[in-house]
Amino acid sequence: MRLSFSNIAWTPEEEADVAALLADAGVRHVDIAPAKYFADPAAASAADVERVRRWWTDRGFVIAGMQALLFGVPGLNLFTDDGTMLTRLSRLCALGADLGAGALTFGSPRQRDRTGVDDTSAQRIAVDFFRRLGDEAGRAGVVMCLEANPESYGCNFMVRTDEAAAIVRAVDHPAVRLQLDVGAIAANHEDATRTVEAYAALVGHVHASEPGLVVLGDGSAPHGEVAAALRRYRPGSIVTVEMAASREPHLEAVARALRLATAVYGDIAVGRADGQKPSEPVRSTDGMGGRR
Repeated sequence: MRLSFSNIAWTPEEEADVAALLADAGVRHVDIAPAKYFADPAAASAADVERVRRWWTDRGFVIAGMQALLFGVPGLNLFTDDGTMLTRLSRLCALGADLGAGALTFGSPRQRDRTGVDDTSAQRIAVDFFRRLGDEAGRAGVVMCLEANPESYGCNFMVRTDEAAAIVRAVDHPAVRLQLDVGAIAANHEDATRTVEAYAALVGHVHASEPGLVVLGDGSAPHGEVAAALRRYRPGSIVTVEMAASREPHLEAVARALRLATAVYGDIAVGRADGQKPSEPVRSTDGMGGRR
């Protein structure tokens, strides 16, 4: 397995220091929240997109994924969409492709509020929406990964991993996959080994996180169990450390999380199964189909 870190854990001003820290440890992937770089990610210029991509590639990194796709955009809802949300996500698929990201995470608990929508209608609307979004993702050369969000995150649709997996299976589209989130597994009290085993074939991307997105290792997430199951069932996975900016100095928090992630998930500390040296940028081999 290979490690990535989500940039929601630090500020733009800290980016160079964090990149140096990760590079020194052999990490060669990063996930990004596009709103940290672009005032309106769906309307980002080609020059601005290239600037961000080049900043990371110049430091030896590949942008593995994007998240927080609808952050700061009010008024969107999966179950009442008039096409606005689908269009925006389609543009973000193209943005992800231009940045080199293969996997985009659909989290957005507030934008999937199904209040007042019965089970049958919710299933029908969601499957139709994500199938159309899958067409757009496929054209762009990325995959859209559907993430379970626990009720504690204010979510009421695709709350559990098995519920998100059921939608992925019903959508039945090669560009719509499952986002495996370790923090959600913990928050939902799911059996970690069984969950990875049951849905490994559907997984498009992995987030190593804690409930509430606290610093990795400070919560109850079963990282050892998930890592062991991934090595057995999804050995080519990129595992992205996802945590919110903490109260402690961000560089220290990232360093602390990096030590745990390397010990539990990463092969980078003891060499690489793909034969590449830690100093070499790597390209995904996990079958996600995106342009890396």
